[in-house]
Amino acid sequence: MVSNRALAEKLSRFNEILIQSIDKAINELVSPNVRRVLYKLLNDHYGIIPDEIPYRLETISTALDELFGIRVASAIERLIAKHLCEELSIPFLNTPECTLQMYIEKAKQLN
Repeated sequence: MVSNRALAEKLSRFNEILIQSIDKAINELVSPNVRRVLYKLLNDHYGIIPDEIPYRLETISTALDELFGIRVASAIERLIAKHLCEELSIPFLNTPECTLQMYIEKAKQLN
């Protein structure tokens, strides 16, 4: 049986990897300056600080759509999922109809 503390630590580590994957994907596709703009948008318009990102994925997707447009936002979301899967050493299946939330849920199940 897994303790509550072990589960909390696993979730905390997952969330850290998720945030790192978001940073890496945005830096890879655009630039660190754009990442800062995204975090400012999240904070100013949605009241989200970086630590809250794993709990507000739908809002993150909305912000990405607003900032980059739907096509680019979808590419960013897939790249986030790819980096997350790489860091967790789980397979990544590029499924265009998947949302960021769907990719994250699949990753949690496989982790």
